[in-house]
Amino acid sequence: MILRRLGAFAAIVMATLALYQCAYVPIHCSREVWRSEQRLATSAEDADRSSQASAANRTLARLSRCDARPLDVNVPMLIALSYRFLLRHDFAVRSYERALAIDRRPEIYLGLGMEQLQVGSRQAAVNTLFQACSFDPRLLDAIDDGQARVEVRKRMVAAYGESWLAP
Repeated sequence: MILRRLGAFAAIVMATLALYQCAYVPIHCSREVWRSEQRLATSAEDADRSSQASAANRTLARLSRCDARPLDVNVPMLIALSYRFLLRHDFAVRSYERALAIDRRPEIYLGLGMEQLQVGSRQAAVNTLFQACSFDPRLLDAIDDGQARVEVRKRMVAAYGESWLAP
């Protein structure tokens, strides 16, 4: 009788944990990703460094429990952007690299390349920015380092021709 009750109790606990992991956590994380995107976008438009840092710290705290979702590229991208706002470029690079392990988007390459420039990995940055612009040549204008933009442009013309860069 006691073994039967313990077995039933264990089954209830396991079902509750499974429900938590399979239903609550994904819904909670989706909500936190959405809220973090909104806050970071709003603070990015505002030039105030303290509001950007505040939004970044809140995002890192909110998404710390959501970083275990292996196929959600939004989580490492938002974490990378948060570190970018906090001027923690080495952590941003690692987060962008994790995002690239999930998906190969031009905006991820662009973010990674920009952060690689910040940490002094110039050659890696030019290679990464070349990949971003190979996906979408319009991203060339988003490279704010003039020398890197010229290097990437030269590589683009050499690889694809001048017509690749035309609008």
